[in-house]
Amino acid sequence: MAEKQKDTSKGIVIGAIGGTVLGAAAVALLTARPAAAAPSEEKLDYLIAAQEIMVGLLGEIKGSINQLLEKEELPIMPQVTKQVPLTYTVQPLETIKIAEPSPLTGRIISVAMHFPDGCNALVHVAFGHGEVWVAPSEIDTYISLNDATPVFPTNEPIKKGEHLWAEIQNADGGNPHSISVIATLVGVE
Repeated sequence: MAEKQKDTSKGIVIGAIGGTVLGAAAVALLTARPAAAAPSEEKLDYLIAAQEIMVGLLGEIKGSINQLLEKEELPIMPQVTKQVPLTYTVQPLETIKIAEPSPLTGRIISVAMHFPDGCNALVHVAFGHGEVWVAPSEIDTYISLNDATPVFPTNEPIKKGEHLWAEIQNADGGNPHSISVIATLVGVE
């Protein structure tokens, strides 16, 4: 019994260390690059590459934790990570709400929004699921930026089939803008 508690404690410590390492890696990846002068497309490419690295790190941590669970003879559930893109070119003075069903039951762990150069804070974006506003978290509020790709970490529960949505308002009367919102989910199919 004492040996099992010792192994469980060891597993908790390993999980905490793994989480800390992943957090440090995420901060390093997202703050090290891209340079402020880089084109928007390069920033988005870097963000996608950084997320792929983080997904790989998560997989390694998950594997270690699953090994500990197996050793303790506890059940494990295979989890997968999926990204759900919500992309649309919104015309001048148009408002659109686009939605995709969640492919997983689990959690939304991050939301990335890409505002290309020229938006000039005239394009307003919100993301949520079902009736829940996630980014920003207050109902009927929006994020409006220019030449930026912020990533919002979250830990929002989601059920398979529930609609993930993005509402995009283009207050620019002269130009269309292509907006991308990418939700990263972890869960079971």
